[in-house]
Amino acid sequence: MLFSNLHFFQVFGGIERDSGKVFMVPVEKRNAETLVPIIEKYVKKGSTIISDYWKAYDRLGKSGFEHLKVNHSINFVDPKDSKIHTNSIESTWRHAKLICPDYHRKKEFFAGYLAKYLFIKKIRYSGMDPTIAFFEAAGKLYPGPWQEQMEEDEEIQEAEEIQEDEEIQEDDDDLLIPPVEC
Repeated sequence: MLFSNLHFFQVFGGIERDSGKVFMVPVEKRNAETLVPIIEKYVKKGSTIISDYWKAYDRLGKSGFEHLKVNHSINFVDPKDSKIHTNSIESTWRHAKLICPDYHRKKEFFAGYLAKYLFIKKIRYSGMDPTIAFFEAAGKLYPGPWQEQMEEDEEIQEAEEIQEDEEIQEDDDDLLIPPVEC
């Protein structure tokens, strides 16, 4: 859980090490009043949060989280426990910065840069084909006029299949031997 400046924009975020899930939120301020509600929104209570010694994180232990800290002025990995580090989120920041253009960055596009990074990370982590995933997501967000036609075609196809099934059933009924009365 760390705060970063991504090319002059302030961002707060975190990564779940086991799943690779990431959240990133552009922020104007990096105080506890801003950051703690974001943590409460994206991180499950009772989770272990590893951060640096930024003062805004001090009340995380009181907010229902296990809070471990790494003092970056001394080291980046806790010498007593090598699992206590912020390397995962630091690496995430480095990769997120690569998505942002070097020139002509505009604040109004910044959320889009973050969304692009998060989308690509999720797709790569899940092993999905990025092109197919993009078009599926775009189709859900922006259904075109063809979407209604596709739904109608699917309904017609389903109705035709049901009708064929009924006709086959009728044909099968003709093959039955009528009951004989004795």
